[in-house]
Amino acid sequence: MELSEVVLRDGRRVDIALGGDDHGRPVLLQHGLPGSRLTAAHADDAARETGVRLVSLSRPGFGRSSPAAPSLAGRGHDAIEVVTALGIDRFAVLGTSGGAPAAAATAVVGGDRVTALGIAVGVGPWNELEPPDHPGLAAEREIVASCARGNTDEALDAYRRLAATWFDDMLGRESDEELMAVFDALVAADEHAAEDGLQGAEDMSWETPQLRARFAQDLREALVTYDGIAIDNLSVGLPWDVDVSTVTQPTHLWFGDRDALVADVHRAWWQRQIPHARLTMRVGQGHGGAYLAHWREMFEALTC
Repeated sequence: MELSEVVLRDGRRVDIALGGDDHGRPVLLQHGLPGSRLTAAHADDAARETGVRLVSLSRPGFGRSSPAAPSLAGRGHDAIEVVTALGIDRFAVLGTSGGAPAAAATAVVGGDRVTALGIAVGVGPWNELEPPDHPGLAAEREIVASCARGNTDEALDAYRRLAATWFDDMLGRESDEELMAVFDALVAADEHAAEDGLQGAEDMSWETPQLRARFAQDLREALVTYDGIAIDNLSVGLPWDVDVSTVTQPTHLWFGDRDALVADVHRAWWQRQIPHARLTMRVGQGHGGAYLAHWREMFEALTC
């Protein structure tokens, strides 16, 4: 996998990763939250095997990609500019988890240049969809409300401070396995708060030591600063500046029936917004397993 960067017309840097088949059908990957271009390392082999030219970018503030104003439309325009700089005309886009809104924005902004859209365990407009008493969201909702009143810089600073309480301890761990152990605990806490109604154990056979090592490196690169966390969360928490219901491209939705991180209300929202989308439910799979174990199937669906 080749690591590089693209400089946009306004001078901002976007970190990118290039993998798969150099002469294959292009697929742009929008990483989850937190994440970076290194998410593509999980998918590189599957891309090569399925004849996919894989392009992954770090959104503003993740890794060493330059910060930008919170905006989903802006993330779509960034993506189009990146693929254009790489000489790519038409491509499919795949968004995983917190990257789903940016993927959908890419499809909206890109129009006919985007051949297909994939949403894997995708987050919708959480501030609208999650219940008012959702545990743990009160502080974030205050920050988003402040931004909506025009206090963008203050809101970004507040999100950075909040992210420090989430991730400082994790990033201070020297070994990748120690880092992942802390990350597991963070995820488990979120899952415990949202696991009502889920029955049966999640299939974790996909989580190999090699995958965990790649995941740790992705987190370390993603969280060089907390700018990306702040920008992404505000972009998705504020009213969206793209209309997902205008998506006309063939669209695939992939969700796990054991996902305790992205509630079923998000899946239902994507189905309402894009009624022509084809839904695949991964039986026995939680949040990670619903996409990290299924790159081949997703690439084949997006490029058929």
